[in-house]
Amino acid sequence: MYTGHPDQHFGHITYSQHGEDLMVANLFKLMRIDKPSYLDIGAHHPIHISNTALLYSRGSRGVNIEANPMLMGAFDEHRPEDRNVCVAVGLSEEMADLHLYDETSGLNSLLGSEIPGGPKGSIRVVVVPLGWVIDTICGGIWPDFLSIDVEGMDFEILSGHHFLGSNKPKIICAEVRPHQSAEWDEMMRWKGFRPICRMGENMIFIERSRHVWPL
Repeated sequence: MYTGHPDQHFGHITYSQHGEDLMVANLFKLMRIDKPSYLDIGAHHPIHISNTALLYSRGSRGVNIEANPMLMGAFDEHRPEDRNVCVAVGLSEEMADLHLYDETSGLNSLLGSEIPGGPKGSIRVVVVPLGWVIDTICGGIWPDFLSIDVEGMDFEILSGHHFLGSNKPKIICAEVRPHQSAEWDEMMRWKGFRPICRMGENMIFIERSRHVWPL
């Protein structure tokens, strides 16, 4: 079995859908951050299609936010040193329906319109705003890396959050639909980030003051 080559700095395995985790690991290496902390919103699964599983395997630790209680057992099993929290992230603190494509799908969403073919059912979940997650779960301090994929609500959630001074993630990976690229670029630049690249459905942004080349 192939186990990789010693010169592969981040190993030979990617857990992300489009290799985003390798890009993120490389950016942090260029920043000389060996074990970045992370906040994974809409984490879905601790390993499959995960933007933070590679970081965890390299010694990083962080917070995983997943709305579906049926998925939390896998996080407790495979990411026991992370903080795993079962809530949905939205625009306000409330109870709402999580619309289901199926019981374990990554397509499940607070927006019924996002479910291909329409919802097959729903469950009631606790919804909290992003600021509540930072203040209550992260102790008021942003982790180094934010990965967010909440099926159609990413833009509203981030555009509605006000980063305070330098208290912001160094890298953000968000789901950005192609037709929204321009408004995402404008919004993220206004919030102090610049785009690095698009990888499939996701875009990676870096905090504007960060250098990603050797000094």
